[in-house]
Amino acid sequence: MSEIRKIINTCKTLQTEYNVTPCIKYLSSKVFPMDNGQHFILTRDGFMIYDITTIKQVLFNKLSKKLSKWYFEDNENVYTLIMDPKKPLITKHAINTFEGFKHTDRETKPTDKDINGVNMMLEFINDVICSGNKDLFNYVLKFLANIAHGNKNQSCLYLKGPQGIGKSTLTTFLINHVYGDKICINSNADPLLKGYNRQLMGKILVVFEELPTFSKSEWNGVSSVLKDMITADKQHYNEKYLKSVYVDNLNNYIINTNTEAIKDSNGRRYCILDLSTQYQGKHKYFSKLYDICFNDNVGRCFYNYLLGIDISNFNSQGDMPITSNKMDAYAELLPLEYKFLKHEYLFKNIGINTTVDTLYKQYENYCSNNGKNAKGKILFCKKLKEINLNYYKSNGSNKYRVSHSTLLNISNKQNWVHDLDNYRVKKFTKQERLDEITTMVTELKREYKQLLKLKDGTVLNTMEKSDDYFNLE
Repeated sequence: MSEIRKIINTCKTLQTEYNVTPCIKYLSSKVFPMDNGQHFILTRDGFMIYDITTIKQVLFNKLSKKLSKWYFEDNENVYTLIMDPKKPLITKHAINTFEGFKHTDRETKPTDKDINGVNMMLEFINDVICSGNKDLFNYVLKFLANIAHGNKNQSCLYLKGPQGIGKSTLTTFLINHVYGDKICINSNADPLLKGYNRQLMGKILVVFEELPTFSKSEWNGVSSVLKDMITADKQHYNEKYLKSVYVDNLNNYIINTNTEAIKDSNGRRYCILDLSTQYQGKHKYFSKLYDICFNDNVGRCFYNYLLGIDISNFNSQGDMPITSNKMDAYAELLPLEYKFLKHEYLFKNIGINTTVDTLYKQYENYCSNNGKNAKGKILFCKKLKEINLNYYKSNGSNKYRVSHSTLLNISNKQNWVHDLDNYRVKKFTKQERLDEITTMVTELKREYKQLLKLKDGTVLNTMEKSDDYFNLE
């Protein structure tokens, strides 16, 4: 409200009995009517947004009627909210919610001390944040460089690990010294749980610090919200008692947590970093890191270093490396139906050639032996369909026929096998492959002859009527 009082006092100082022009000129640089019926007030520390009732109460009811008439009746300017790092704060018909990067100077030559600070921070990112994984290190740098260029990543960096290893060190450095605290924010879980996310508008980096472990019911809602926030081009930003603002979404996300906050971290949106604990509790190391790196000169040098990274072909989802923690997530979160196929068929180096009823009975037994609840038969088959395993009708029965090589291809694409599984793919000889194919062809011929005996051809489904299916002899 101090900004409102400042506007009121300035207007009273500028206004004379016969001339309100200076006040109008001043108000035109401070208060902007928006195309959604709300009103944008530019402040020293950012901006505020009010509905019409509130702005009348707190501002225009305290000004002269001439100024109120000008603003609500004579003023023809209407503005749209945008978020664009490449445009100025105010244009003819738009207000930019992006307040600008901390550093704009690319000409100042860095000192040796600045360069040493950047190198030390890069070593920290490589050694601690990426555990020495060069592919992950390059990915993280391009992720950060993409932000420095004013772009949105379609993925989220997920830093999960114990206390005292330096999870928050990187994000603190980025917010305070690289990008700037006007365009970054440390947030709690409220925007995910309550939907009031207006505080994230205009921020190019959002850090969720220490997200809690969500209950199953909470996560069902949080998951969908978070996925949209990570990938949506535009977003509704909400605040209690105010209309939603629909504007460009350039939020980039990093999650720092000690707990298993993300329930579906095996998804394509989450890059789960392999964090090292080598400096856990080593206060001298972190004191030195902060003393050398945590200042605006090193921050500016690091920012300019990021701008020099080539991101022309960077794809934040497609280029994401498979980390050890990601493989752990794949293993832990693999659906039960696929775990069944993995252990009962893939690991036994056999394909599937049986009826739906028999396969489902095997799945029920697998679940029972592992203390799990089996899904119904329809849901079981639906889950298999998601990986393109479809049953077909043969001689009055529904059957699955899937080769081991097909299962292996699916497993490789979806990362079913973890290093700790100690699974080695059996190398089939040419004769074994030939025997497998011969067996399948023989069975298909037998089914074909049985089908020819059927009088009513309508029982054949599309696949069984196809030339490919019958062209066996």
